[in-house]
Amino acid sequence: MEIQPAKSRGAQPGNKNSVKENREYRSALLRTVKQYEKRGITRGDALRAVTEKLLELALDGELPAIKEVADRVDGRPAQAIHGEEGQPPVITFEWKE
Repeated sequence: MEIQPAKSRGAQPGNKNSVKENREYRSALLRTVKQYEKRGITRGDALRAVTEKLLELALDGELPAIKEVADRVDGRPAQAIHGEEGQPPVITFEWKE
């Protein structure tokens, strides 16, 4: 029996925000950028202004901005997997034919 690599199934049923079309914040940001483009400000310039402001806030010691910069640069920390209190986590794998 040959083992095949798992195929991506896209968004999982419990994570409706993982599909790009369902990301409300992303959609709102792109709509706003389009409004700036109509005024002659390029997408790159608009996003650059946002990132500059974020960095300024982080340098001023604003904790939410510091966390956002760290998450964007280093990625968010992996979520810990815990078992029941005092027990190791149980991980179950299923193979389907």
